[in-house]
Amino acid sequence: MSILTVGSSSQYKTISAAITASKIGDTINVVAGTYTNDFLGVYHSLNFVAVGGVVNLVATVQPPNGKALIDEGGTGVSVSISGFDISGVTVGDGNGAAIRYEGGTLLLDHVIIHNNQDGLLANSDANGSITISASTFYANGAGDGYTHNIYVNNIASLTVKDSVITGVLAGHDIKSRAAATTITGNVISDGLAGTGSYEIDLPNGGVAVIENNYIEKGANAQNPIAVSYGEEGNLKPASSLKIAGNVFVNNSGSPSSTVMRNASGTTADMSNNSLFGWKAVSIGQVNVSENKTLATKPTSEAPPGALAPTLPDKFVLNVSEDAWNGDAQFMISVDGVDLGQTYTATASHAAGASQQITIAGAWGANAKTISASFINDAYGGSVATDRNLYVNSVNYNGHDIANSSAVYLWNETKNFNLAPPTATDMLVLTVSEDAWQGDAQFKVSVDGVDVGQTFMATASHVAGATQKISIAGNWGANAHNVSASFVNDAYGGSAATDRNLYIHGVRYDGHDIADSSATFFSEDTRTFTLTAPAPTFILLHLTEDAYLGDAQYSVAVDGRQAAPDGTVMALNGSGNTLDVSIASALASGWHDLSLSFLNDAYGGSPSTDRNLYSKGVEVNATPVAGGDFTILANGAHHVAFLVP
Repeated sequence: MSILTVGSSSQYKTISAAITASKIGDTINVVAGTYTNDFLGVYHSLNFVAVGGVVNLVATVQPPNGKALIDEGGTGVSVSISGFDISGVTVGDGNGAAIRYEGGTLLLDHVIIHNNQDGLLANSDANGSITISASTFYANGAGDGYTHNIYVNNIASLTVKDSVITGVLAGHDIKSRAAATTITGNVISDGLAGTGSYEIDLPNGGVAVIENNYIEKGANAQNPIAVSYGEEGNLKPASSLKIAGNVFVNNSGSPSSTVMRNASGTTADMSNNSLFGWKAVSIGQVNVSENKTLATKPTSEAPPGALAPTLPDKFVLNVSEDAWNGDAQFMISVDGVDLGQTYTATASHAAGASQQITIAGAWGANAKTISASFINDAYGGSVATDRNLYVNSVNYNGHDIANSSAVYLWNETKNFNLAPPTATDMLVLTVSEDAWQGDAQFKVSVDGVDVGQTFMATASHVAGATQKISIAGNWGANAHNVSASFVNDAYGGSAATDRNLYIHGVRYDGHDIADSSATFFSEDTRTFTLTAPAPTFILLHLTEDAYLGDAQYSVAVDGRQAAPDGTVMALNGSGNTLDVSIASALASGWHDLSLSFLNDAYGGSPSTDRNLYSKGVEVNATPVAGGDFTILANGAHHVAFLVP
């Protein structure tokens, strides 16, 4: 499998040309920009990724195939698209789509689809699946009531999550004939100007879950019902409908406004929803429980992952320069893909200044190589007449890249490699449960960010048993708020028929969090506050042999960079040392300190050799055994130390 690149100065100038050259399973990286009337036929498995910003696909003429800007798929074909904005598609019959799905597996992540006759229009494939995440659909529809933001025919499954679906023109926001439809965590709304019909239409039933969404009917809506189920008959096998945990808001003045209509003849479940402005809750066979009516209208916010229009991944380079006859300029590429832009450093290195260059894209969590190329070196014969570039550090999605400092004294390219971040923090919850008709389940968040998993307690509280739930992450040693949410309470009317959750204690990086026990008799969230432990103070005494420049170093504690990369500038034998001070909150026990030599140089003799020396390591003012050592070549030396 290969990576093909598209952009004005890239391997291919158009996306369609890259598709023609591609093979099954290839990835096509597309440099940010606008691609007008670049109509795509995608009939073998491919991955499309925006690089450096949003890729705008715009149609100003009708598609040659009379279907869509992207016509994709087929039996067994898998296609993913990330970071694209698709708009402007019209055809003579009024059914032009941004994307026409022809079968297989389709993943849309961080896409925006707007101002087309249809947003996504999917043909039938009994084994097909479509997943839409962190995306935005708006203002699609021809205004005829037959075109929609999302319209999926007979496929195996449709999942829409963490997205914004809004402002459809006369049609439905989501219409699905899939055998299974899951709609969770979205904002689904007619919007201010929308004239939509149903927010969600499932005309042939199916196994459907509509959960934890904000669903709003607008004042100009053409239909008083928000969710319609089974109204066309021809039901899917084992049809069932669950509507739970949603917020339903009605702005229409219709006297028949109704949250949901079940015409399937099967009994639906509707529970724990919050309702504002509705005349009726349901029509048809529905078990209604624990819904509540709101006195004031709530407001919605787009899900945090929804593209508006930002991209999910971010590189941040800290750079500076020696300016002479102009500023230092450089180019950036990610995994060999030129981002198509020239960047300029303006911060003075001599003054200790630094500037941030931020680059957004959709690269994901896999290992990456980012390359920076200095392109306009200039030299007038002295230190004062020399243009140079400095990359002081590189950060990816909040994680510092190790060994990511570099000095450019002439035009050259240097690579910085990012390995997937390894979890360095550990959160441990000790739990038990009262189980009734199933085990207690709960969610965990750190500083308001869900760790992304539902956990299950299985240890019997009555029997005195407990279990430990361990969660790894990269949160750091500062103070944190850890929240636990009980999500599936059940009660049958007595102590023996009651599902409860117990948290007996929370521990973070080896430190017990005070007052971290809690009992959950109902669905609730409890927050436990971790106070940052007292820091451990580490001091390194460094010297060097300088040759054609000073020795550069990096320091890490337990695999995590502990101080900015630096330059020694203290000669061995001079009596001077560079003292590197680190304060880190460390748990009791053994830890690893590593000192890395970054820029070894050797000219063939002891007098032409650059080396790095540690003249001692102290932890809380106590010398550490093995703290005196020499590093003669690029690499790391490790020292173990104990924190009481």
